[in-house]
Amino acid sequence: MLVITSSRIERRVKHVLRGFGGIRVVGEPFGRNTAPALALASFLISRRSPDAVCAVLPSDHLVGKRAEFLLNLKQAVGAARRGSLVVFGVKPTRAETGYGYVHVGCAAPELGPGVFRVRRFVEKPGRAAAERLLRDGRHYWNSGMFVWRVDVFLEGVKRHMPALHGELARFERNLSRKTRRGALREFYSRVSPESVDYGLLEKSRNIAMVKAGFPWDDLGSWTSLERIRGKDRNGNVSQGAAVALDSTDCVLYSGQGLIAALGVRDVVIVRTEDVTLVCSRAMAQEVRRISRALSASGRLKKYL
Repeated sequence: MLVITSSRIERRVKHVLRGFGGIRVVGEPFGRNTAPALALASFLISRRSPDAVCAVLPSDHLVGKRAEFLLNLKQAVGAARRGSLVVFGVKPTRAETGYGYVHVGCAAPELGPGVFRVRRFVEKPGRAAAERLLRDGRHYWNSGMFVWRVDVFLEGVKRHMPALHGELARFERNLSRKTRRGALREFYSRVSPESVDYGLLEKSRNIAMVKAGFPWDDLGSWTSLERIRGKDRNGNVSQGAAVALDSTDCVLYSGQGLIAALGVRDVVIVRTEDVTLVCSRAMAQEVRRISRALSASGRLKKYL
């Protein structure tokens, strides 16, 4: 197993994983979106096993029903071994504007049972478009979980993202004459931020989809707590030490200390050891803007 994470929390991640054997942790010195991270991961895996099948599993996803997940994973591995880049598609249950969508095509029995062709990827839609995608029954949420053979993926990078592929070659040369950390820093300082969906998957023809038969949720937003924890009679969701009086439809999360909310509505309040977040529920998907603001501020950067 290979974990790609931010260098800021690399030590903490290693501490969390200390009870597991054989896990390598790589810290990104800068965030460059998913394409550089997954290209690097696939390259590192290919050095040990050139035709290995790799499952890409984001850490902030909730997956239920282990048996069904393993069955779908087996289906995806079979299609990947036959040369496909495979995505798990999740049947939408609401008009979600925070996810991308996959337009599913016909069944592909030559790739194995339960595998379908992909017609196209759809970027995160607006509310009206999300309502249409929910109704038509042919669009699935793009879970962001993928399975591919690393040699097939890297060939796709070479074809559709030649600049990134060139930086992988430079990184390989640097490993023989620089420290690993130095080679990583140069690689990330030179590559352009790009999502794997836009940079590669949307341009590739060998895309397949497995319909997820397991419960799934993306926990990348604080409002996702309301889907996995019960609400009180006023619609509030809380975790940790929190009290809400005359307040409705709030999300309260305390990692340390007490949150006391009085007379507020439709807000998210998160308290950690050294940071407190307060935002409207409507803007919960945009909290990364705060990270960008902190990165641009010299005196506040320490709170990233």
